[in-house]
Order: sequence, then C-alpha cells, then structure tokens
Amino acid sequence: MKHAPRILAVAKPHVARLALAIALLTLSLALAAPHAHGDDANVKIKTPLGNISAKSRGAPDFVSGIPEYPGATRTEGDPDGDGAQVTLKLPVISMKMQALRFETDASMEKVAEYYREKLGRLGKLKESDDGPHSEFGDFHWTPAHGQHTIAAEADHRVYMVAMKPIEKGTQFALFGLRFEE
Repeated sequence: MKHAPRILAVAKPHVARLALAIALLTLSLALAAPHAHGDDANVKIKTPLGNISAKSRGAPDFVSGIPEYPGATRTEGDPDGDGAQVTLKLPVISMKMQALRFETDASMEKVAEYYREKLGRLGKLKESDDGPHSEFGDFHWTPAHGQHTIAAEADHRVYMVAMKPIEKGTQFALFGLRFEE
C-alpha cells in the first residue's frame, strides 16, 4: 500500500497518537504490504520501534459498515483484484482494512446518491474527484478519469466508496478501515 497517505487523508485524527500511528503506518506499509499477497499471507518485520506484522486473508464476505449497492455484483477475475482484507499491527496501533470491488449498470450519479445517504448517517462526508490510489494484498485501486470518492469517518473508522465509470455503468470499491489501540 505505497499510497497510504491518500487513503488516510480523509481521516482527520482526533488524538496525537493516531497521527503518529499513521506516520508509522506509512513507513510500515512501504516495508510490509508488498510482501503480504494472497490468502493467509503473513509478514513480520522487527524495527527499532517494535514489531510490525501484516496479514492478508483474501477477499472478505462484506465490508463492515457499508451496505452493497442494490443490484450490484462483485467482480470476478479483475486484474486489479476483487477484494482483500489486511490486518497491520504496529507497536502503537492496529489497522484492519477491507475492500471489495463491484460493478453495476447504474450511473455514477445514482451510486453516489445512494452512498451519500448511507455514509452520511455514519459521519461527516468528504468528497473528492481523485484518490484513493491504494494497493494492499492482491487488491489495487488506481484512479481513473471521471472518478469520484465519498468518505465518512466515525469512531476510529473510515468508510469510503471510490467510483469510476465503465462502459456500461459504474465500477466501485468499498473500503473500510478500522483503527484499534
């Protein structure tokens, strides 16, 4: 996940420890994530600040806290991956990430309207026409022309939906990030 800061930029940390953890996370991900590929992949790295471990468990059944868009189907065999769940343990905090990729015949406007309402219940919304450029486990999301991202933060969690137009509708990814002390 070499572009972690762009994903985490939607979360404004409430405590100094979380900000420090994010800085450490960026360094840790640069070291650990490229090696944690495939189902049940594990990486452990010893650092002067403590041990770092990353575990990849393949695609989750769902992304906690984010409903699936009605009628959307999960992708199968997408070259950038269909989903991933990764747990990263740092000396001061742990982060659990989930991602699933979907496609629908619905327009981006309809998908965005649905997720504004759903994520708006969880916290203050932040919208952007770029990011997230993410890479973890076997899952990659690369921004494309016309992309739109909606995110909300609540209780040490970040909920995000990244959307981009495809030939017949919209491809979107649901991202869930949970921070634990």
